[in-house]
Amino acid sequence: MKKLKIIVLIIFLVTLSSCKEDIATTKKIVFETNGGDALSSISYELDSFPVEIPTPTKEGYNFLGWFVDNGKYDIAFETMDKTTITTDITLYAKWDNPRILILMEDSREIRVELYPDIAPISVDNFLGLIEEEYYTDVIFHRVIRDFMIQTGGYFFDGVYIQPKEHKDAIKGEFINNGVENSLSHEVGVISMARSAEYDSASTQFFIVSATSPHLDGDYAAFGKVLDQDSLEVVLSLSYTPTFLIGGMADFPLEGGENLLIIHSITLIE
Repeated sequence: MKKLKIIVLIIFLVTLSSCKEDIATTKKIVFETNGGDALSSISYELDSFPVEIPTPTKEGYNFLGWFVDNGKYDIAFETMDKTTITTDITLYAKWDNPRILILMEDSREIRVELYPDIAPISVDNFLGLIEEEYYTDVIFHRVIRDFMIQTGGYFFDGVYIQPKEHKDAIKGEFINNGVENSLSHEVGVISMARSAEYDSASTQFFIVSATSPHLDGDYAAFGKVLDQDSLEVVLSLSYTPTFLIGGMADFPLEGGENLLIIHSITLIE
């Protein structure tokens, strides 16, 4: 009987030792997709990493790779010496800045790069509106030469100018509202329009046609035109003659009768 107990104890200790070894060598790769689709963690042995690492998706963004240092993104997972890793690790997805195309009805184009690192709420809100085609047939309804061009509040139904449907307001991402925003309102910058209320921005935005530092700290800048051709279009639109129409000042009409209609706003792949 005593001998049997010793055998059982030996078996138990061997099993426990084996379990401890598994616990010690089996680690996890945890994926933080930074707003992309959720991914399950992957277990690995210290001497055997998975051959393939999953690729996440995120609407409006292109995936650039996995990095170890979130925020700095200075250590690419592909470049790491895997033999030096002895613990669980978390990999962070890096995404490029989304780019959009504003296509006017007359085929003029404005290309804009958005900065989610600077104004994530504004960018996500804007991309959501683009996805639902909110800006189709929307007009630039306010233009001030050597200042800015504004849109997002009205559309042309083929006969009349109509207000767009209401959307929920978002947090104003600017310094005087308690949010850091390093993007200055220089020429070509796109920013959220709002009322006197700090958290009233929703669908309307403007593009600065002349550097306007007095807007810094009070408006949520979230992107900038990509190229000189796009900037030339912004400047040409800002030179459109304006009138007082239906209680709206600075209402632009090319040739005194033609509206500035946006055909569409889409993501650039």
